[in-house]
Amino acid sequence: MEHQRKVWTPSQQARLEYFRGQSFFLENRHQDAINSFEMALALDPNVYYIHEALGNACAAVRDYDRAIARYLLVLNKTGDSLPPRQAAMLHVELASAYEKKFLFADALLHYSRAVMLDPSNVIAQRRAVEISREHL
Repeated sequence: MEHQRKVWTPSQQARLEYFRGQSFFLENRHQDAINSFEMALALDPNVYYIHEALGNACAAVRDYDRAIARYLLVLNKTGDSLPPRQAAMLHVELASAYEKKFLFADALLHYSRAVMLDPSNVIAQRRAVEISREHL
């Protein structure tokens, strides 16, 4: 009996590439992670958690403009359908990227949105108060 090789769909290949990227990210191999996430998105651009992962990897290499673009894309496409805590964390990631670009009003807006979605998000609460006190 001849062994048949499994043929993966593009969607399955995208998810495998995503997991490879996550491994690279955990090893602090951020550029390799970016490459894997981009490859995954080329295979299946509709997997929004891969866009978020790419945003996180871009933020890790201080490419805040790309990170912001990824987070905004995910929020715009899925924001209303995400569980509130997950949407809040996306707003925190976005706010953090804005903060690193010294765009404090934008950061405050998204930390505030995170608190509205998830009042138990202490990171968003703390950063909103600190930005208001220190920068606005």
